[in-house]
Amino acid sequence: GIPNYQVKSDPMLAMTIEMIRGLAARHHAAGVDGLYLFNFNGTWRTYGYDNSPSLDDIASPLRLHFKDKRYVVMRRNGALPICYPQERLIPAELGPQPTEINIEVADDLSAAGARVRSVHLKLLLIEPCHEDRIEVRMNGGEPLFIANPMTAGRSAPDASAWVVVDLTTVPLRVGINQI
Repeated sequence: GIPNYQVKSDPMLAMTIEMIRGLAARHHAAGVDGLYLFNFNGTWRTYGYDNSPSLDDIASPLRLHFKDKRYVVMRRNGALPICYPQERLIPAELGPQPTEINIEVADDLSAAGARVRSVHLKLLLIEPCHEDRIEVRMNGGEPLFIANPMTAGRSAPDASAWVVVDLTTVPLRVGINQI
């Protein structure tokens, strides 16, 4: 089975190479001619993590095409989110009414065929409880199987836990997908 991932520290850590590839793929899909990387080399000094192997990958959409990527929901949508006040997308409070969050995917997963080994959605829940009823749907489809549901009698997560949903057989769109 898939373990219940527990987060013991701030989830705002260095972007992984897969996250950098996903972000670059979004920009290439939007039609950029190049990428300017601000503070890119500071990752080693700050986090002790070398992200330089991703530089060759992100220079071209062709090099990125079949590379592993991790797409993340951005805290805000729109240009210059640091400079202009905008409504936050996350964190989002879950309640009795559906909470909708959009995630942008640049890859055409259906065209990749057998090259795709797996696709997972990971949702970070803060202070979850085994009595919480969580239902995940993609693009208005049927409820999806949660690979690691919290159940009574198992050890409780500290203050947060990752919920993992297998999307390998779920058709994702190129562009905006609604969670």
